[in-house]
This record gives sequence, structure tokens and C-alpha cells, in this order.
Amino acid sequence: MAPRRCTESSLGSNKACHLSVAQLADEWSCNPATISRLVERGELKAFRLGRVLRIPRTSVDAYVQRQAVQ
Repeated sequence: MAPRRCTESSLGSNKACHLSVAQLADEWSCNPATISRLVERGELKAFRLGRVLRIPRTSVDAYVQRQAVQ
């Protein structure tokens, strides 16, 4: 059985399923250290793939929802 792949329809847009710290920092126009701190504090869920942290798009979306200003 082939592994499930992220598709445009599953994401609702043309965004990657998993981002590196550098990719997310570039997307948010912030320093990669900021992203790493969010992961270390547990505010942004991530996993390691070898030595590289990967952040699921669903975790990014959930974090943004929690930080939304009313």
C-alpha cells in the first residue's frame, strides 16, 4: 500500500503538508529562532525527521487560530 500524500484537495490550497523551520519562518517573515522557540515551548507541534524539524500544516493552522485577535 502506498503512503498517503498531501494533495491540493486535502489541504484546500496549494500549500505543503509539512514545513521546515526555515520555510515557516520565511512564510511568516520572522527569524527561524522564533519558530524553534514556539516548538520548544510546545506552542507549535512538530516532529523530527532525522535532524530536521517538520511542522505539519495542521499545527500551523491551529496555532494561527489560537492566536487570532478578537
